[in-house]
Amino acid sequence: MIRFSISFHMQVCGPDGAVTWQEGPAASFWADDRKLALGKSFRGVAFSKMASPAAFGRFVQDGFQLSSTRHQGVLRDGSARWSYEVAPQADGLCPSTSQVGWGGRLGDKQYSTAGWLAAFPVFEPMYQVVMAHGLASGWVEWRGERREFRDAPCYTEKNWGGAFPRRWWWVQCNAFEARGLTLTCACGERSNPLLEPLLPGRTEDACMVALHDESAKFYPFPNCEWDVEWGRWTVRGALDDLRVRVEATCDGEAASVVRCPASDGMTASARERFDGSLSVRVWRVTAREEEEEVLIDSTSSRAAVEVGGEGWEGGGRWKGSCEVAGAARAILSADVPLERFREAIPGL
Repeated sequence: MIRFSISFHMQVCGPDGAVTWQEGPAASFWADDRKLALGKSFRGVAFSKMASPAAFGRFVQDGFQLSSTRHQGVLRDGSARWSYEVAPQADGLCPSTSQVGWGGRLGDKQYSTAGWLAAFPVFEPMYQVVMAHGLASGWVEWRGERREFRDAPCYTEKNWGGAFPRRWWWVQCNAFEARGLTLTCACGERSNPLLEPLLPGRTEDACMVALHDESAKFYPFPNCEWDVEWGRWTVRGALDDLRVRVEATCDGEAASVVRCPASDGMTASARERFDGSLSVRVWRVTAREEEEEVLIDSTSSRAAVEVGGEGWEGGGRWKGSCEVAGAARAILSADVPLERFREAIPGL
């Protein structure tokens, strides 16, 4: 007889590289299957849907709940607490600060980060940016010290599947000099179940650079090349006649060590910092690759940077490139009516 158990893991990264985490049975975990809403109680009342902030605060001693507009939780007997609202638009601010999902503002049509095939169990893992840019107001308490904030930049993404890639890197920032600009770069060496029967053990590199500008116009760069080691990220991308260059650095001496899912469970396999220095530049070129027009040129000192998985030890470096050919790009960017598939395939 084969016996197995499913556990739930939750962690919070704090100041100065500190990380606190908690693990337990997944029995009281809940999630909505049609919208962003999920929660878990380690200790206290096991709610099965979003509770009022007052009820959650009173009856849950360890756990969390979140939706597209509210995040709330308490971890490790109060070592970390938080409660904040994510507003679609802050009072008195221009429309460019509205919540931005993936491909435009949340009121616009939203897209799968890796194309419509990401809605199916094809790639491993699957990845979706849920909110590229929002504004959060509330408070966070870390080891007894509370910090209140209003209209702070907020970002949400999700990964799901059997495990994270064999190795990966990630850069994200939505706290630029140019207000409303948001950037997400990600790259992973992942498995592909479609290739496994023909090429056992074969992996592929998948990379993207994507931006929303101050008006929420979307720039997804599918053809990329990168040169990354812990402490330094250099990424270039191309999209038709557009080019992008992203450069990020951080102090490589200290980092938050983050636990991530692997085939043998949760392992301390990633390093992160949230104070990276970053510059991004987008420009248009002529047929001869001459610079014609600069569209975006901005910097930040509050970028999230990460490397994870294998091969980074001892100054490991990863140089690579990937290209999505024209035919594949057309297929992945097709406007596929996924709701019809969901109706035909229960549980999708």
